[in-house]
Amino acid sequence: LPNMQTSALYFGEDAVKIGDRDEVSDSIRSEIECALLQMSPWRKGPFDLFGIGIDSEWQSNLKWRRIQKAITSLAGKRVLDVGCGNGYYAFRMLGQEAKWVLGVDPSALALFQFSALSSFISMPFPITFLPVGMESIPRRMEDFDVVFSMGVLYHRRSPFDHLEHLRESLCEGG
Repeated sequence: LPNMQTSALYFGEDAVKIGDRDEVSDSIRSEIECALLQMSPWRKGPFDLFGIGIDSEWQSNLKWRRIQKAITSLAGKRVLDVGCGNGYYAFRMLGQEAKWVLGVDPSALALFQFSALSSFISMPFPITFLPVGMESIPRRMEDFDVVFSMGVLYHRRSPFDHLEHLRESLCEGG
């Protein structure tokens, strides 16, 4: 990927948008697109980088619209996103003014995609990605105001243990 960064960030729209089209030349855009396509499949999304639309297998924006209606404000909250994939929902959580998001996902491809996306962001931003599964997160952390676990429960050997672990990650009142 080219070594370039932008402060044009739009996390409140259906497509997580990083950079504006006019910030890069057609040749740089082509170079970025070629590199991003090599990281396929993009499961969660959609994304837009400098006018390059990254379609995804799952239209995560549709799920996010439904979730938005059911959650309380994320403003100023510390959020744990279990099974975060490439970070689509974590970016959307920043669009809802979350203070900090910790995303965990054991997929190497998800880590590469998240790293590629975040490499274009010029300022420190409050998402941390750990390439681990929830079982690597200490029990009884009680550090998070909100915990999301979307699309993970049915992969767990013990769904009830997973739910208990998620609950133990919440701070008092979370």
